Amino acid sequence: MDWALVLSGGGSRGAAHIGVIQALEKEGLRPPLVVGVSAGSIAGALYGTGHRAEDMIAIAKRASRHFLFDFDWHWMTGALLGLLRLAQGRPNAALWPGLPTGLLVGNQLEKLLRQIWGQQTFDDTDPRVVVTAVDLITGATICFLPKELEPKDPLPYRRFVTGVPIAQAVRASSSIPGVFHPVRLKGYCLVDGAVRANLPTDLARSLGAKVVICVSLRDPDTPATPPDNLIGTVLRSIDILGYEIDLCTILGGADLVIEPALGHMGVFDFDDIDAAVEVGYAAAMAVMPSIRRVLQAPPVQPKEPSVTEHRTSQGLVIRIGRGNQEKNEREWHR
Repeated sequence: MDWALVLSGGGSRGAAHIGVIQALEKEGLRPPLVVGVSAGSIAGALYGTGHRAEDMIAIAKRASRHFLFDFDWHWMTGALLGLLRLAQGRPNAALWPGLPTGLLVGNQLEKLLRQIWGQQTFDDTDPRVVVTAVDLITGATICFLPKELEPKDPLPYRRFVTGVPIAQAVRASSSIPGVFHPVRLKGYCLVDGAVRANLPTDLARSLGAKVVICVSLRDPDTPATPPDNLIGTVLRSIDILGYEIDLCTILGGADLVIEPALGHMGVFDFDDIDAAVEVGYAAAMAVMPSIRRVLQAPPVQPKEPSVTEHRTSQGLVIRIGRGNQEKNEREWHR
């Protein structure tokens, strides 16, 4: 396994992954392995099952119509009835439900994913695709992968599962805690893979990748707007919790990390899909000489494409680290 592309989570910001994939394909650089987390699991699985960039963009835009209003109405109805009885002076504990495991049921998202993949598994993906989720029972990372792909080095707190339909694995990997209901699968209670690692470079290396290139959708250098609802608070808190984990991942296992500058784009800003794709493409093209350097791949054409032709108003931020050397390098492009 020469190299792996690791795609992080980020909701609708994951459209930037499509742009990165576009740029790599344009330059004739196709990764043998893609590891995806949350939104990255969707982009990676689409890529591995032969979907073109245009198809991925259309699916990303359809997603907002499928799951944004998939609320847990059963719990809300029970809560309203309980409040009504309480206001009438006739409280009834049976009508007051416990808090739900997530505000969104996720059935509509899973329906969309089944429409795309049906019962297809990861066994026939090209490039090979691995996606991760986290089991709330054991705390382990559950890695869904093709049956012939086995880790070369043991990893603690990892479980490897084969034969699971792509739709179910991606649904589990995308289950943001507190937002979506966890997924019950094979005795596990699964949530978003980013809970443990948003950029699982150790997994990519254990599967044989000699070089690991990551796309991170978190941007700690851009201050966020104060959240104005429960979901916003949860998502922002998860982002902040992940900063240090991402830093350890970058320093310890990544050869190159691309960080598209998506600004204040939120995880549910599906109106900005096209802009996110453009930013991802521009970010990858801007650092293409460095990508070729770490892959030791000669350019396809004698003359490199002009980076300035792909710059956007949002700008670019690319961080590069040599995780397999004792000394780490940093390059910045804006």
